[in-house]
Amino acid sequence: MVGLYEALGSGGTGIPRGVDDLRTELSGTAPLVVAKDMAEHVWKRAGLSYECWPGHLSSASVQLTAEWLAGLAVKFVLTATGDIDDRTPQRLWRSASSLGIPAYAFVDHPANIQARFEDQDGPVIPTRIYVIDEDMRAAVMRLGISRAQTAVVGNLHIWRLRRLARGVAADQLTTLRRIWGASDGRSVVLFASENIRELRPLGKVAPYDEFECLNRLRTMLSNKEATLSGTSLREPMLAIRPHPKDRSGKYSAFVGAGPPETIIDTSDDSMTAVLAADVVAGMTSNLMVEAAALGRATVCLAETRILK
Repeated sequence: MVGLYEALGSGGTGIPRGVDDLRTELSGTAPLVVAKDMAEHVWKRAGLSYECWPGHLSSASVQLTAEWLAGLAVKFVLTATGDIDDRTPQRLWRSASSLGIPAYAFVDHPANIQARFEDQDGPVIPTRIYVIDEDMRAAVMRLGISRAQTAVVGNLHIWRLRRLARGVAADQLTTLRRIWGASDGRSVVLFASENIRELRPLGKVAPYDEFECLNRLRTMLSNKEATLSGTSLREPMLAIRPHPKDRSGKYSAFVGAGPPETIIDTSDDSMTAVLAADVVAGMTSNLMVEAAALGRATVCLAETRILK
């Protein structure tokens, strides 16, 4: 959503396709950004103004949420689409519909497409759905959503990420590797976690398990020399990057239980961590997509074809 905000306000070149049409459609409005949970950190890091999601609406009804929207006199609602642990977008779509105002949603990941348009009351479809490419548009349309309700705008997050990556200095990467304990010539593999086990009690279905994938990776890195994704690794060490919604201490048992030597990466910026690593390994998280988009060597440990 930060990428969307910046793309809509940018007049420069290189804007992803489809954004100009969206900018025209939303012209004449002053955006009010309301951030919730992890999103607060993202907007703060971007240096953009936002308001926090009202505490009294954390688990409020559609009616109360609609009353809040009416009080703001909004003309439309724009949301991302989350996972099954947060149905706030769906509640906002229903609330907007009850007020007769349009609701727009953005889908930037192919996982759990159907679940992104459901809540406890059944299917819920916003006025229009913006997607990153034609493949994702086809996946959305397989749910019975018409082509007219969808539009392709490109991957705004990756567009923004590549712009930011150009400003990362080499000494930032050297500093982070030093914090990790990676001496000169030593290789670092960054493991991008997912919160699959946290979501399973809520009904999440995934054809892989993050701990099984991690253990398979540790076996690959157990020798002093290894090769991953065509990259030769020397005395490889493993940096585990927890998912923002992982439970606290989820991977603490792996620290000091090598080989390979294992640490927990707690650096503030995931993009810098991706650029500092020699290889990024994981399942299907956005961090894997980001790593590939930034030209890093990647290894998908999940037995799935959800990511191309």
